[in-house]
Amino acid sequence: MADEYASIAPCYDPLLSPFLSPVQAAVASFLKDRGCVRVLDVCCGTGTLCRHLSALGMYAVGVDLSPAMLARAGKKSDEGTLFVLGDAAQPPVASGGVDAVVASMALHEMDPPGRDRVFRAMLEIAPLIVVVDYASVGPLDHAGMISRLARLLCHIPERLAGARHY
Repeated sequence: MADEYASIAPCYDPLLSPFLSPVQAAVASFLKDRGCVRVLDVCCGTGTLCRHLSALGMYAVGVDLSPAMLARAGKKSDEGTLFVLGDAAQPPVASGGVDAVVASMALHEMDPPGRDRVFRAMLEIAPLIVVVDYASVGPLDHAGMISRLARLLCHIPERLAGARHY
């Protein structure tokens, strides 16, 4: 299968990290506060969430279908973080193998049957599931303007990756 994110992997972090990294840091803190030690990040992309998890002392495993995104993830993460080329619907973790599973900014790209497969897989392996994706906010809300800008910027790599991503 062709790596649909290969051409955009180099610009993904510069374009989206200002918006996504604070959210991912908050997710890592949320998981730490709940006593999580082992976390699986499905559709991990460039591994920013895994980096935040590791910085808080958690063991992170990231899985993604894009070799280019995983290559970026490996370059910016410590050696204690494991990255696996694979499908979120078939995670490389046995039932009970992690304390939590996170799907961040990924499910909106999937068709309903694909989302169902990913959710079923997450439910089978962890007692805690965290999903991070877009939120609708009011048109005059300051946070709404930031959210809309982030959403617009997030759609750029998805459109460049191909029609099945948006």
